[in-house]
Amino acid sequence: MNTEFAKILGISVLLVFMAGFFASNSPAYAVNSHVASGSQFGGGPDVKYNDGLRINGKPFDISKHVQTIQTQTIYVNNPSDITLKIYNNANSKNLLHLIVYLNLKGPNPHPINSDTWIDYSKSNGVSIRDPTKIFKSITARTAYDSQFMYLTFHMVAQKPLATSHVIVRAWDTKLSMNEVYLLNAVKITYLPYQFK
Repeated sequence: MNTEFAKILGISVLLVFMAGFFASNSPAYAVNSHVASGSQFGGGPDVKYNDGLRINGKPFDISKHVQTIQTQTIYVNNPSDITLKIYNNANSKNLLHLIVYLNLKGPNPHPINSDTWIDYSKSNGVSIRDPTKIFKSITARTAYDSQFMYLTFHMVAQKPLATSHVIVRAWDTKLSMNEVYLLNAVKITYLPYQFK
Protein backbone atom coordinates (compact mmCIF):
# COMPACT_ATOMS: atom_id res chain seq x y z
CA MET A 1 0.00 0.00 0.00
CA ASN A 2 2.80 2.43 0.91
CA THR A 3 4.60 1.61 -2.34
CA GLU A 4 1.51 2.42 -4.41
CA PHE A 5 1.02 5.67 -2.52
CA ALA A 6 4.68 6.59 -3.12
CA LYS A 7 4.31 5.88 -6.86
CA ILE A 8 1.15 7.98 -7.13
CA LEU A 9 2.78 10.80 -5.16
CA GLY A 10 5.88 10.62 -7.37
CA ILE A 11 3.82 10.77 -10.56
CA SER A 12 1.79 13.69 -9.17
CA VAL A 13 4.94 15.64 -8.32
CA LEU A 14 6.34 14.95 -11.80
CA LEU A 15 3.13 16.19 -13.45
CA VAL A 16 3.12 19.37 -11.36
CA PHE A 17 6.78 19.98 -12.24
CA MET A 18 6.11 19.46 -15.95
CA ALA A 19 3.09 21.78 -15.86
CA GLY A 20 5.21 24.45 -14.19
CA PHE A 21 7.97 24.05 -16.76
CA PHE A 22 5.63 24.36 -19.74
CA ALA A 23 3.72 27.25 -18.16
CA SER A 24 6.95 29.17 -17.56
CA ASN A 25 7.64 29.20 -21.31
CA SER A 26 4.14 30.06 -22.44
CA PRO A 27 2.74 33.54 -23.12
CA ALA A 28 1.39 35.50 -20.18
CA TYR A 29 -2.35 35.56 -20.57
CA ALA A 30 -5.28 34.08 -18.71
CA VAL A 31 -7.83 31.66 -20.02
CA ASN A 32 -11.48 31.70 -19.01
CA SER A 33 -13.41 28.70 -20.38
CA HIS A 34 -12.18 28.14 -23.95
CA VAL A 35 -11.72 31.76 -24.91
CA ALA A 36 -8.56 33.67 -24.04
CA SER A 37 -9.47 36.50 -21.74
CA GLY A 38 -8.22 38.25 -18.68
CA SER A 39 -5.65 40.93 -18.18
CA GLN A 40 -2.63 40.51 -20.43
CA PHE A 41 0.84 42.05 -20.16
CA GLY A 42 2.00 41.74 -23.77
CA GLY A 43 1.77 38.06 -24.63
CA GLY A 44 -1.91 37.50 -25.27
CA PRO A 45 -3.36 36.00 -28.42
CA ASP A 46 -5.15 39.22 -29.41
CA VAL A 47 -2.37 41.78 -29.29
CA LYS A 48 1.41 41.65 -28.84
CA TYR A 49 3.46 44.42 -27.27
CA ASN A 50 6.89 44.60 -25.65
CA ASP A 51 6.44 47.39 -23.11
CA GLY A 52 4.12 45.83 -20.53
CA LEU A 53 6.24 47.28 -17.72
CA ARG A 54 8.05 50.57 -17.27
CA ILE A 55 10.26 51.32 -14.28
CA ASN A 56 11.14 55.02 -14.14
CA GLY A 57 10.37 55.27 -17.85
CA LYS A 58 12.49 52.30 -18.97
CA PRO A 59 10.34 49.74 -20.88
CA PHE A 60 10.47 45.97 -20.36
CA ASP A 61 8.88 43.11 -22.25
CA ILE A 62 6.95 41.02 -19.70
CA SER A 63 5.00 38.92 -22.17
CA LYS A 64 6.20 35.56 -20.83
CA HIS A 65 4.95 33.94 -17.63
CA VAL A 66 8.48 33.77 -16.11
CA GLN A 67 11.39 35.91 -17.25
CA THR A 68 14.48 37.69 -16.04
CA ILE A 69 14.74 41.42 -16.59
CA GLN A 70 17.68 43.73 -16.01
CA THR A 71 17.67 44.63 -12.30
CA GLN A 72 16.37 48.16 -11.83
CA THR A 73 17.62 50.31 -8.97
CA ILE A 74 15.21 52.44 -6.99
CA TYR A 75 16.80 54.93 -4.61
CA VAL A 76 15.84 55.71 -1.04
CA ASN A 77 14.01 59.07 -0.71
CA ASN A 78 13.89 59.42 -4.49
CA PRO A 79 10.45 59.30 -6.19
CA SER A 80 10.01 56.34 -8.59
CA ASP A 81 7.29 55.15 -10.93
CA ILE A 82 6.31 51.62 -11.92
CA THR A 83 3.78 51.49 -14.77
CA LEU A 84 1.96 48.39 -16.01
CA LYS A 85 0.39 48.41 -19.48
CA ILE A 86 -2.56 46.03 -19.35
CA TYR A 87 -4.68 44.70 -22.20
CA ASN A 88 -8.06 43.01 -21.79
CA ASN A 89 -9.82 41.61 -24.86
CA ALA A 90 -13.26 42.62 -23.55
CA ASN A 91 -12.53 46.18 -22.38
CA SER A 92 -9.48 48.04 -21.14
CA LYS A 93 -11.44 49.02 -18.01
CA ASN A 94 -12.06 45.40 -16.98
CA LEU A 95 -9.16 45.14 -14.51
CA LEU A 96 -10.65 44.55 -11.08
CA HIS A 97 -7.65 43.88 -8.86
CA LEU A 98 -3.85 43.77 -9.14
CA ILE A 99 -1.11 42.90 -6.64
CA VAL A 100 2.65 43.48 -6.98
CA TYR A 101 4.56 41.10 -4.67
CA LEU A 102 8.05 42.15 -3.53
CA ASN A 103 10.79 41.04 -1.15
CA LEU A 104 11.02 37.66 -2.87
CA LYS A 105 14.30 35.80 -2.92
CA GLY A 106 15.52 32.34 -3.80
CA PRO A 107 15.22 30.22 -6.93
CA ASN A 108 11.47 29.55 -6.69
CA PRO A 109 9.54 32.75 -6.03
CA HIS A 110 5.92 32.43 -4.99
CA PRO A 111 3.45 34.93 -3.52
CA ILE A 112 3.28 33.00 -0.24
CA ASN A 113 6.99 33.80 0.24
CA SER A 114 6.38 37.55 0.01
CA ASP A 115 5.89 39.69 3.08
CA THR A 116 5.60 42.95 1.12
CA TRP A 117 3.04 43.79 -1.52
CA ILE A 118 1.23 46.66 -3.22
CA ASP A 119 -2.46 46.00 -3.73
CA TYR A 120 -4.55 47.95 -6.24
CA SER A 121 -8.32 47.53 -6.24
CA LYS A 122 -10.60 49.28 -8.71
CA SER A 123 -13.08 49.97 -5.91
CA ASN A 124 -10.70 50.73 -3.01
CA GLY A 125 -7.54 52.16 -4.58
CA VAL A 126 -4.12 51.29 -3.14
CA SER A 127 -3.25 49.47 0.04
CA ILE A 128 0.11 48.02 1.01
CA ARG A 129 1.51 45.32 3.26
CA ASP A 130 4.92 46.51 4.33
CA PRO A 131 5.89 45.09 7.75
CA THR A 132 9.55 46.15 7.47
CA LYS A 133 8.61 49.73 6.45
CA ILE A 134 10.45 49.77 3.12
CA PHE A 135 8.19 52.46 1.66
CA LYS A 136 7.48 55.97 2.84
CA SER A 137 4.54 56.39 0.44
CA ILE A 138 2.81 54.71 -2.50
CA THR A 139 -0.01 56.10 -4.61
CA ALA A 140 -1.58 54.90 -7.86
CA ARG A 141 -3.19 56.46 -10.87
CA THR A 142 -4.88 54.92 -13.87
CA ALA A 143 -5.20 56.04 -17.47
CA TYR A 144 -6.93 54.44 -20.44
CA ASP A 145 -6.81 54.55 -24.20
CA SER A 146 -8.84 52.56 -26.72
CA GLN A 147 -6.84 49.36 -26.07
CA PHE A 148 -4.94 49.60 -22.81
CA MET A 149 -5.13 50.43 -19.15
CA TYR A 150 -2.02 52.06 -17.66
CA LEU A 151 -1.62 51.56 -13.92
CA THR A 152 1.18 53.68 -12.42
CA PHE A 153 2.45 53.27 -8.89
CA HIS A 154 4.27 56.37 -7.64
CA MET A 155 6.47 55.44 -4.69
CA VAL A 156 9.09 56.76 -2.35
CA ALA A 157 11.24 54.21 -0.51
CA GLN A 158 12.67 54.92 2.92
CA LYS A 159 15.00 51.95 3.36
CA PRO A 160 16.96 49.50 1.17
CA LEU A 161 15.69 46.24 -0.28
CA ALA A 162 18.09 43.59 -1.58
CA THR A 163 17.61 42.46 -5.18
CA SER A 164 14.13 40.99 -5.34
CA HIS A 165 11.98 39.09 -7.76
CA VAL A 166 8.61 40.68 -8.52
CA ILE A 167 5.33 38.89 -9.14
CA VAL A 168 2.43 40.75 -10.74
CA ARG A 169 -0.98 39.09 -10.36
CA ALA A 170 -4.18 40.53 -11.83
CA TRP A 171 -7.88 39.64 -11.88
CA ASP A 172 -10.52 41.02 -14.23
CA THR A 173 -14.26 41.46 -13.80
CA LYS A 174 -14.83 37.85 -14.91
CA LEU A 175 -12.34 36.76 -12.20
CA SER A 176 -9.87 35.51 -14.80
CA MET A 177 -6.44 35.61 -13.16
CA ASN A 178 -3.09 36.16 -14.82
CA GLU A 179 0.39 36.55 -13.35
CA VAL A 180 3.96 37.18 -14.44
CA TYR A 181 7.14 36.35 -12.54
CA LEU A 182 9.98 38.85 -13.05
CA LEU A 183 13.26 37.50 -11.73
CA ASN A 184 15.81 39.82 -10.09
CA ALA A 185 13.67 42.76 -11.13
CA VAL A 186 14.35 45.48 -8.55
CA LYS A 187 16.55 46.56 -5.69
CA ILE A 188 16.36 49.61 -3.46
CA THR A 189 19.54 51.27 -2.28
CA TYR A 190 20.95 54.60 -1.17
CA LEU A 191 22.26 57.18 -3.59
CA PRO A 192 26.05 57.53 -3.12
CA TYR A 193 25.74 61.00 -1.53
CA GLN A 194 23.27 59.64 1.03
CA PHE A 195 26.11 57.80 2.76
CA LYS A 196 27.95 61.04 3.58
